[in-house]
Order: sequence, then C-alpha cells, then structure tokens
Amino acid sequence: VALSLLWGLPLADILYLSAKRHGGYDGGGKGCTLIQSPTDKEREILGEATSTKEFQKIVEWDNVVYSLANKSLDMTIDAIGHDKFSHAMTRYQHAKKMAMEKCSDETIFPCTDGGKGDGDKYKLPETDCLDSDMGCGYACLDDIATELGLWKPLRELEYRYP
Repeated sequence: VALSLLWGLPLADILYLSAKRHGGYDGGGKGCTLIQSPTDKEREILGEATSTKEFQKIVEWDNVVYSLANKSLDMTIDAIGHDKFSHAMTRYQHAKKMAMEKCSDETIFPCTDGGKGDGDKYKLPETDCLDSDMGCGYACLDDIATELGLWKPLRELEYRYP
C-alpha cells in the first residue's frame, strides 16, 4: 500500500488472492502439495533450534536488514502522512476481505481441495490463473476493484525530465 501511494498505482493493481493457503494445496509447478502447519512437536524442535547462539549468529544480519526495512517503512509512512496511509490501508484491507469472501470459492486454482491436478499442466483456460498458480482469480478481483472504485491512481503521476 505504501508503494502504491509512492508510485501512484491504483489499489486495484495490488489486489490479489493467495494461491498458497493453510490447509490448501500448492500447485506451483511440482504437482499438488498439501500446505499444513507444523505439529506441536515440530514447533518445539524448531523453537529450540532457532533459539541457539549458532542460529542467532547465522541470522544476525538478516535481523539487521529486517529492522532497517521496518524503520524505512515507518519513515515512508511518516512522509506520506499517517492519515493518508491509514485511509488507503483501510480501503485495501476491505477490498482484500471482500475478495476472499467473494472470489475464493469461484476461483479455479491449479489444485483442487483434494490435491488433484498438476501445477505444470493447469494453465488457462483450465484455471483462473495467469500462469501456473500466479494471478489466480484476476477476473473476480477486477470486478471487486471496479465495484469499490479502486482503479483510480492514489495520486497523479509526476513526469520529470532530465
């Protein structure tokens, strides 16, 4: 949302449906794989492994980059203006919720809920995806964007010549 405000993109251009959902199947090119949360035991093992000094040393610079990215986003939101950003974020969250409610059931993803299908073979016109499991539900998303008036850029483009 922040980048859409900076670049003058309409919110319609960033509206999407996730093709990878908990309990669903990922058809991203290697067949249909069940996406599931780790078990309690797996969470425990993962928690122990990630809390070691060795692991923390490995991710030290990742954490620095993550912290700097968050600070940069905060400064960007300050520059945009909190009210303007909050208004755009609220509109976007409303559109995402509406898209999930309206489009999830009618979108044809590469894999069925039972895991049938092959992510390499299911492309248009068999699915509602632009390619593999990307851009799924675009027609429904476009309808929602039109209904909510999300096609107008959030700011006018500025043309700067050298």
